[in-house]
Amino acid sequence: MKYTILKDSREKLGWAWSPDDFVQEMRTTNLKSGDYSLLGYENIISIERKGCINEFAQNLIQDRFLRELERLEQISYPFIILEFTFRDLLGYPQTSHLPPKVRSKIRITGKFLLKKFIELQCKFKTKIIFAGGCGKEIAIAIFKQVINETRD
Repeated sequence: MKYTILKDSREKLGWAWSPDDFVQEMRTTNLKSGDYSLLGYENIISIERKGCINEFAQNLIQDRFLRELERLEQISYPFIILEFTFRDLLGYPQTSHLPPKVRSKIRITGKFLLKKFIELQCKFKTKIIFAGGCGKEIAIAIFKQVINETRD
C-alpha cells in the first residue's frame, strides 16, 4: 500500500518526497502539530523537524515550543528529528555555523542545552532523535514502523 505524506504549510524548507514504493504523493496542508504526518494518521503520528542547532537552541528557551510539546502529548507517536548531531548540541555556540561576531554574543551554552534537552526527555513522551544528515530517511522508517504497529 502507498501513503500520502502531509507537510505542514508553515514548514518552508524541509523534506520533499517523490512517488515510490511507499509514497503515493506529498501534500502541503495545515497540521495541528508537527511538520509531517501521513494522511489518515494525523492524530496518530507527528514528526517535527529541526533543521539546525540554532533553531533548536532558540526553541528550548521559548514558551511556544513547550506548548507545541504539550500538544504533541495528544499524539500516539510524536517525534522530533534533529538534523544535527549530539556533538553539535554539546559544542554550541561554536558549532552553530554563525559568524564569529554573532557567536561571541550568544550566552546559551551546550551545557545549558543539554540540561534543557534532558528535562524535555523526562517531562514529555515525544521522542527526540539526533539524525545528522539522515532525517528524511529516519522519518520514512518511523512512518513504516508506526503503520506496522497500528494495523488492525
